[in-house]
Amino acid sequence: MSRALAFALLAEADILVMDQHLPTVDALGLSPESLSERFPQLIVVAISLAGLAGEARGRRYSDLVAMAAGGIAYSTPARVPDPEQYSPLKPGGYQADYSCGLNAANAALLGLQLRRRTGKG
Repeated sequence: MSRALAFALLAEADILVMDQHLPTVDALGLSPESLSERFPQLIVVAISLAGLAGEARGRRYSDLVAMAAGGIAYSTPARVPDPEQYSPLKPGGYQADYSCGLNAANAALLGLQLRRRTGKG
């Protein structure tokens, strides 16, 4: 997709959900900040396990790292015979990704409500 086509679509869009590597989108001029500046009506939901600011910005993380950092991997061994031997464990599935997606959807809906009041995405 060309940049011109992407910008034409974004000019008409309500919400953009992005989970791309931040240094990559920065290099393309598509950072959440630049998109919000160019398209003030656009609600930009940027998903990053490392956050959008600070020293960890731009680091790549996975579902497994998110579960360890969030503590869920450390609570899982409570269900095994010898927690000291198995600590920490990865829970089944992709709970961090699922939770992140649910929170992103809620953030987008809240963004729509806020835009209704303020006119800004």
